[in-house]
Amino acid sequence: MEELRYWGGRFLRFLRATPLSQRRTLPFLHEWHRFLVHRVIRAERRYERVRDATLTALKASPAVFRRSEAPLEQIRGVYAEAHRALSSPNYDPLRMKKSVIAPFMRMTEAEFEAWNEKQIREQNALIAELS
Repeated sequence: MEELRYWGGRFLRFLRATPLSQRRTLPFLHEWHRFLVHRVIRAERRYERVRDATLTALKASPAVFRRSEAPLEQIRGVYAEAHRALSSPNYDPLRMKKSVIAPFMRMTEAEFEAWNEKQIREQNALIAELS
């Protein structure tokens, strides 16, 4: 869980810090983007394996499973939309109505940190429920 949150946070910070036009054109930033997505996907797979083993052993309810699935759905949406933005020159997440990335890009640094703290609290509550 910690690994997924860490790499997901690093990826979101990278998306917030580097403009889309630079990510498309500068090879180093493009490679850094690929590296972060690779790390997020590895963390996601580990999270799924550990979560499935834990929830099976505890015979957890479907509601707990849905709560544990929420971080995965969010990060999958982020890296899918980031890929779409890189691969299509006409796609700008900030102009799309149902964009997953746009709310993060529009947040101030304080709002982003508050969102991050909220995610940590939710993660800790889920871990406490499973313990």
